Amino acid sequence: MQIPEIEFSRCKVDSAYRINLPVSIVRAVGWITGSDAIKACLVLLSADRCRLLSASALEKHSNLQAMASRINGGLSIAESDPLEMGDEADIGLAFRLAPIEIKPPQPLRRIAFPEPIATAMQLQGGTSHVAAMIFRGHIEFWTIELVRTSVNKPIADLV
Repeated sequence: MQIPEIEFSRCKVDSAYRINLPVSIVRAVGWITGSDAIKACLVLLSADRCRLLSASALEKHSNLQAMASRINGGLSIAESDPLEMGDEADIGLAFRLAPIEIKPPQPLRRIAFPEPIATAMQLQGGTSHVAAMIFRGHIEFWTIELVRTSVNKPIADLV
């Protein structure tokens, strides 16, 4: 029996909410190349989990394009009734898709979590860690708490 290996790394979040991407994670996706900064985006999948996507992946997926259009449409609405409240999930949608840059130098690459995503994930600059891993061909970042709770169910219940 062969046990699968998982690309996984614990990354320290610095005081500016930046992390260094592990070389093994960068190599596993194949699109983070060259010596220049790379445009990308973070998609907040849940309060404990986000996914790093290339700019071309964002352009290729109709659901992400629709999400970006919905965000842009909601943000560009002219002033409304001052007592009218929007739905929190709709307003929060704007926090769930964030453009970022993957910055050199090689072989390490660095990203900064935008403040809304860092806040949603409850990251504390200088003291928090995130788990970086490859899931279905994408780089994901999980809070350490999510890693812990994901293995909380007894293994006998899973097999």
